[in-house]
Amino acid sequence: MNTMIRNFVLSALFGITSLSAMAVDNESVESHMLGFRQTVVVEHAPHIRIDVDAGDVIVEGSISDKVSVTSTGAPSVVERSLTKSGNTVVFHAKLRDPDVSVESKVVHVVRVPTNATVEIYANGDRVDIDTDIFGLATVNGTTFRPADALVTND
Repeated sequence: MNTMIRNFVLSALFGITSLSAMAVDNESVESHMLGFRQTVVVEHAPHIRIDVDAGDVIVEGSISDKVSVTSTGAPSVVERSLTKSGNTVVFHAKLRDPDVSVESKVVHVVRVPTNATVEIYANGDRVDIDTDIFGLATVNGTTFRPADALVTND
């Protein structure tokens, strides 16, 4: 019943006449509203590499054995992939045509286990990393431990 209510609300908000099922493990769904959604199962302390050339990157910690990516932006604008080899997961997102301006905001939300090591290469607007992640993080060559970051109220 909750799914029916959620679908009704989303339909009313976004003018969507039908909604397909969301992604399950190791499957992806591309739609105009979400853009991209995919999940893979990992073991132990995975190494996550995020390589994007457009949009915001938000990395959230999760007490889970999964890495999941939800990304906005139409598939015709942003090409994305999530691959796994051993205990390394790579998310790659690039503009299909770098000469075309993006009309809507592109946001990539990557949920990772809190013990993951995260490596980010971003030419986008903003990078946010959850302080619950106690593995090392590298953003454009600078390495730090997000759990040690000072939290300030601006």
